[in-house]
Amino acid sequence: MSANRAAETVIVPATPAEIYNWRIYTVGACACSGALIFGYNNGVIGTCITLPSFHRDFSLPNYGTSDYSYITANIVSAMQGGAFFGSLLTFPITEKIGRRFSLTIASMMFFLGSAIMTFSDGSLPMMYAGRFVGGLGVGPVSLLVPMYISELAPPDIRGFLVGMFEIGNQLSSMAGFWVNFAVQSTMKESSAQWMLSLGIQLIPGGLLFLASIFILPESPRFHVKKFKPEQALKTLVWLRQLPPDHEYVVTELGAMQQQVDRELVQAPSKLRMMRELFWRGNRNRLGMGMLLMICQNTTGINALNFYSPSIFRSIGFTGISVSLFASGMWALIKSASTILSMLFLVDRLGRRKLLILGAIGIAVTMIYIGSFITVSGVDPNHPGAKTPAAWLAIVCLYLFAVFFCIGWNSIPWIYCSEIFPNRLRSLCVSITTATQWLACFAVARATPYMLEGIRGGTYYFFGACIVLTVIWVWFCVPETKGVTLEDMDLLFGVPHGEGRDPQVTAEAQQVGDVKDEKEEVERKATDIAGPKF
Repeated sequence: MSANRAAETVIVPATPAEIYNWRIYTVGACACSGALIFGYNNGVIGTCITLPSFHRDFSLPNYGTSDYSYITANIVSAMQGGAFFGSLLTFPITEKIGRRFSLTIASMMFFLGSAIMTFSDGSLPMMYAGRFVGGLGVGPVSLLVPMYISELAPPDIRGFLVGMFEIGNQLSSMAGFWVNFAVQSTMKESSAQWMLSLGIQLIPGGLLFLASIFILPESPRFHVKKFKPEQALKTLVWLRQLPPDHEYVVTELGAMQQQVDRELVQAPSKLRMMRELFWRGNRNRLGMGMLLMICQNTTGINALNFYSPSIFRSIGFTGISVSLFASGMWALIKSASTILSMLFLVDRLGRRKLLILGAIGIAVTMIYIGSFITVSGVDPNHPGAKTPAAWLAIVCLYLFAVFFCIGWNSIPWIYCSEIFPNRLRSLCVSITTATQWLACFAVARATPYMLEGIRGGTYYFFGACIVLTVIWVWFCVPETKGVTLEDMDLLFGVPHGEGRDPQVTAEAQQVGDVKDEKEEVERKATDIAGPKF
């Protein structure tokens, strides 16, 4: 197999209107019940720990003390720790039993963790355990759902369908903020307040479990990998609502089979599959995906998600209900911005332009907030007056939400779900998602100490990180809008296994001239993706 042959583009016929049918949208929506797991948990925990009843039942130290920062950081980050390990464990499981039943197991783990949290009865060790066990479910869900949808979706609407995951994430995150505001405003102070807030998590866990058992089909690309082309064809016919001999279905299935055949030749064993991560054409994709996940967290978003009530309080909003309301409005703006981006922007403007636009807006808002806190000497323990400069800082927090959701909320997840070769997709997405959760864990652990210690410097730090991110995206991140999953090799360079083991077949070693191949790949990738922004 020559390098030029490996770089050939699969010519996809004109897209028939039948593929945009209720089945693909229904499957996408059902899979995105996993987003409710991810989002509600993110939204509910930061505001739940500020409820007086939670503070009393768990005997938390006074707000603003180092002991308070330590305990709240433990509560928040225990979920990220579990999600990190859950993400890494997902690869061998999903490669063995498939995407569908992996979602079943993940939903069961989250359901168990949510039950432990809800009935922890004021025990911090039980709360930590529940958060960690729940994370073992959240981590796999956060990588499986985008990957699963990307493997089912037609290229023209892949960005929107994967983006539905982020829409569900934001809507459920917003619900988490407002549930805590509602229980604080309408219920008497009691354990029932925080138990209700945390107990609602049982609902999305149960919904995903039922969907994975009764509704969701297995990924056709997984069927092809497991040498079940008949099952893959059956799934494609059902999803596309086209006859099995239709040109579009035949071409799509053929492209999947061609890629799997090529990958089996290139990496015929599990050990060489791990080595393949370091081949040219794969290592750049993996590094790019990991950096996108790190950069998503160094925008400061999770610092604001988990500690927004404390941040609003430090700027001048006093009273639990007031800070919860301000946090709820922040979540509402995030949800609206995410829906705008997914419905109207991601498949029109593409991924790259939105990443750059969002990063520039984030940098400006973070630098202003840091400057305001530094110059005005805001003390979280003694909130100051709401001056015009303070109101502008509040506006910047909301503008941050808009710019983040336009660019960085969902696009890193979409990007990582679509750029990797079929054979390595679950492994690479496991690694990038674990990277995301590790970065999230670090931010969750560090943020309360940063807010207590360097205050305005916290926002300067995140602002500086996002400035560097703009430069990196501008020069290094290519556009993937409209590129089929099988043609991602053209965009990033066809993997041909530099330094491969001599046992690899002679056919796989006939890679041709590297320089000529690189020029051909870059030319074809430009034809597919269009000029860069």
